[in-house]
Amino acid sequence: ALAGQTWSPENSDNRFRGWVSARTALEKSLNVPTARLALDVGLERVVDQARAMGIDSQLQPYPALALGAFEVTPLELASIYAVLAGEGIKREIFGLRGMLDPTGEVLQGEGLAKPKRALSEQSTFLVTSLLQGVLDRGTAASVRTQGLTDPLAGKTGTTNDRRDSWFAGYSPDRVSLVWVGYDDNSSTRLSGSRAALPIWANFTWKVRPAGGYTVFGQPAGVTSAVIDSQTGLLATDECPQVLTEVFVEGTVPIGV
Repeated sequence: ALAGQTWSPENSDNRFRGWVSARTALEKSLNVPTARLALDVGLERVVDQARAMGIDSQLQPYPALALGAFEVTPLELASIYAVLAGEGIKREIFGLRGMLDPTGEVLQGEGLAKPKRALSEQSTFLVTSLLQGVLDRGTAASVRTQGLTDPLAGKTGTTNDRRDSWFAGYSPDRVSLVWVGYDDNSSTRLSGSRAALPIWANFTWKVRPAGGYTVFGQPAGVTSAVIDSQTGLLATDECPQVLTEVFVEGTVPIGV
């Protein structure tokens, strides 16, 4: 409850799954665990991190923030994914390389802001690994059946009443984002995976480099371990389902 009002988030299919991993929550776009994680982390910290990564629009530390309740521009959202693609470094986005006067001389202007770190390399790699799972097993898995098998990362997004449909995806050298919606804010009746994802996949395939997209490099300070996909603990020979997961060194879970 906040300011006398109760907020009760639900998953898009109105089902509750109990305990799930952060990976499953992100891959399947589950609202309830995402909101709970944001509350555990602290909403002020979420706002501060969003600012550091490129969101200038108004954000308030309300619980619905975790599910995208505040409006942002496509350019702002693309800047977030550009930080993830750039190993946690925020670089100023620009549309012009320069301008010439009528005689062909370069017009002098202010230089771009210096790149600065917005997220650690290790945290960035872990987030990218989760977002690769969105394409491998989650809400964007349909792109794999279309032949786009590169190690890309991305996320679907759908606002309340399906007024906005999003997909943002990236490799280390390219970020692209698609928004589908109406100027009058009416419903598209389509989710991000139904409306925006096919457009993104088609574009990404058309501009695919001859040798494929670049692989994300694993930074120092990150390690991997085989875990039980149900409990999140280290796997044993008796675990029915296992998954190789990445961790910051020193945070690998103990055995079951």
